Amino acid sequence: MQRVAEASPRWWAWVLLLVPPLGVTVAAWNLMVNYRGRRRWEEAERVGRAKL
Repeated sequence: MQRVAEASPRWWAWVLLLVPPLGVTVAAWNLMVNYRGRRRWEEAERVGRAKL
């Protein structure tokens, strides 16, 4: 938990809490980034298995 707290400043949490549209935008961005990362990982797994 300490690593997470160090990576994000306290004021950023307040900004996201006090400006809901920005919070929703950041959440949507994070979901998109995670989805794309998962797709790339699954593709790499599929290619890796095809080589076996």
